[in-house]
Amino acid sequence: MGRLRLRVAVPFFVGIIVVSYLTFYTPPVDSSAKPPVQNAKKAEPKVEEREREEPPKKIIQKMTMSDLLKVNISRMTLREIERLYRDNAKVIRDEVTLRVVRINSKCEDERPNHRIYNMYAFNELSVSWCPVFKSGSTTWKNYFVSSFYPKYQPPFPLNALEQRKLSGSYSATIAGRRIYRHHENHGNIRFMVVRDPLSRLVSHSKSSQRRVELHNMRDGWIKEAIINARGGKLDKKHDEMYRNELSRYLETANDELNSKVKISDDNPYLHPPYPLFTELINHVEARHSSGRGFDGHWFPAAKWCDICQHRFDFIIKLENEPWEMLYLLDELGLWHDREKILSKYNKSSDKQTNSTQLLLTYRNMLTEHQKTFLNKVYKDDIEYFDYPPF
Repeated sequence: MGRLRLRVAVPFFVGIIVVSYLTFYTPPVDSSAKPPVQNAKKAEPKVEEREREEPPKKIIQKMTMSDLLKVNISRMTLREIERLYRDNAKVIRDEVTLRVVRINSKCEDERPNHRIYNMYAFNELSVSWCPVFKSGSTTWKNYFVSSFYPKYQPPFPLNALEQRKLSGSYSATIAGRRIYRHHENHGNIRFMVVRDPLSRLVSHSKSSQRRVELHNMRDGWIKEAIINARGGKLDKKHDEMYRNELSRYLETANDELNSKVKISDDNPYLHPPYPLFTELINHVEARHSSGRGFDGHWFPAAKWCDICQHRFDFIIKLENEPWEMLYLLDELGLWHDREKILSKYNKSSDKQTNSTQLLLTYRNMLTEHQKTFLNKVYKDDIEYFDYPPF
């Protein structure tokens, strides 16, 4: 019995001693060891991990149309531009919708019919388009030609689309809207792009200074405009000699031989070798007065597209691009081609050409007589599209 009690007591007392030792014994401190960090923060996840764990909040930038037009898109990516468009799609839609409603209402009151046919139908896309020259028409021309006629190479000619042009011989007016039987699908969406008439003329004047334009349009209007503006003060011998120099210069303007053409220092036709802005305006007036009509580059848009007969679904302004352009692509079902179309963005869309200060400079070049003439010629464009007078 004594041995049994001893066997039970020994482990009991050993256990008490061990517990006491673990409870009250303090080990020596190692001075080289670092103290434990209290309340240590969890390591910050990488940016990519944060985005996966918690998607960024959607930032909506609500702006007015006026504010949108002040945005410097030259420093924005296409994705950023598209995002800003999406945030303000309603503002842009309202701008375009109200414009079309106002134009159609004005058409109801006046009902002009110019019997002009410059509409092109692309039934595969359910789209019909009227090209207004110097209003971004090159952008759309290039898109349509490259899409349907790949055999053509740049620069794409508009006459490549000739078979798409709607003819007046197959037209009729139903409920105030001109239709083209058998050539345009009934559900086609009709659109056009317009521009301030002064800005169109400035753009035309600036483009006529390019060598390729001097060559291509020498017999169309450039030579005539220069001679009419600067001739009449020369004797017959010098006038003939200087005209020949002008002709040779324009014929070779776009090739290497141009540098070898003799130019007399006192030849008024070649200093400068292109029409000045005011000379262009005088030429436009001279053609109008003689009954020869207008070149498409300065033809009033409202008449050129016969807006009150065609009743367009969308009329967008070049000055309001890219916002109204993106809205148009959205509505036409061409959003998937937005990069292709915007990559063909015509230079006439350049904000510099449309700047208020630049237009004011050119407006101040005009005489009162020229302003009166231009206000009369472009009366419909000014009133229908809400542009300022000259």
